Amino acid sequence: MKKLVLLAITILLSVGAYAQNGFNAGVYGGVPVGDAGDTHSFNVGVDLSYLWELSSDFSAGLTTGYHVGFGKDLPTELLSQNRFLAEDSKYKNYGVILVALVVVYNTLSNFALFANIGYGIATADGYNGGFHYRPGVSYEVANNIRVQASYLNVNESDLGVNWSTINLGLEFGFD
Repeated sequence: MKKLVLLAITILLSVGAYAQNGFNAGVYGGVPVGDAGDTHSFNVGVDLSYLWELSSDFSAGLTTGYHVGFGKDLPTELLSQNRFLAEDSKYKNYGVILVALVVVYNTLSNFALFANIGYGIATADGYNGGFHYRPGVSYEVANNIRVQASYLNVNESDLGVNWSTINLGLEFGFD
């Protein structure tokens, strides 16, 4: 699985080297919600994508990135029975490498809707990863600089939980 991720990253970087106009890099932070909000306090992530313009309104491409949620302190009644413990009595951080297809629809001036659909590969012991989606909206505040709001979900089906976050971030385009 690690070889697949490295291959995807290599392809993205190679494509970007030949056609920079569709290359984007982003950074975001947010709060875990639902199942994730019970065990983690906040999250951060970075992503890298390449988009091809399909029409004046639509673009599609590939994206990859890394997302991590930071564990809360574990309640004392769970200290001896929880497999998601880190050594310092906190829930383990949830790290995941995201690999996805992305579609962008340019709506009103400076606004766009986007959706990522793919797979999240968990990097922490005790987690498995799973199907991933991330819908969102972006607003271009300056040339090639966008503010994004998004919802991220990784379905940890083997564990019966969804890792969900609400995020706010910046994306930078490179022409």
